[in-house]
Amino acid sequence: AASAFSALSAASSTGCIVDAGGSGGSGTTNTTATSTTATSTSTGGTTVDTACDDYAAALCGARHARTQGYLTQFDYGDEDTCIARVKTQCLSRAVAPGTSLSPDQFEACAAALPAFDCGDLLSNLLPTACVPAPGTLAQGSPCAYSAQCETGYCSVGSAEACGTCDPAPAAGGACGDDSNCGAAN
Repeated sequence: AASAFSALSAASSTGCIVDAGGSGGSGTTNTTATSTTATSTSTGGTTVDTACDDYAAALCGARHARTQGYLTQFDYGDEDTCIARVKTQCLSRAVAPGTSLSPDQFEACAAALPAFDCGDLLSNLLPTACVPAPGTLAQGSPCAYSAQCETGYCSVGSAEACGTCDPAPAAGGACGDDSNCGAAN
């Protein structure tokens, strides 16, 4: 299962992601070891900025349409705010150290989201095209997103911005935050 609806808080500068540059896409993502910009392109030539625009519009549109605006209003206040915040998170995820995410995957996910049904939305189950492959960070490494980890799971507590690459909890097992429990984010 993949969670796109867990808190979209920015991580602190003590190890994970801090800033993806907002809607401009030209900002710097800082980590304790590296600094990268959101300028990579897909094999089809799509930039991260464009892919994140498309992904944010599709995800927020699906949330809004499937819940008659309720989740949008509850979580963001309006659809424009949803799009801006989801894009910021997308940019952070796209340039996070070790991430497996690419503009192509965000575009594939955006294309799959219109078929996203309400039951899956409320269960935090995204289409297969939206589930990232494992990343390159070793178990025990600091992370913000599961797509960074070789294990495919970043264990982030409910009040935390940064987590640790850990094995995913087994079904019924304990986890730090229900919105991130076994979810690929």
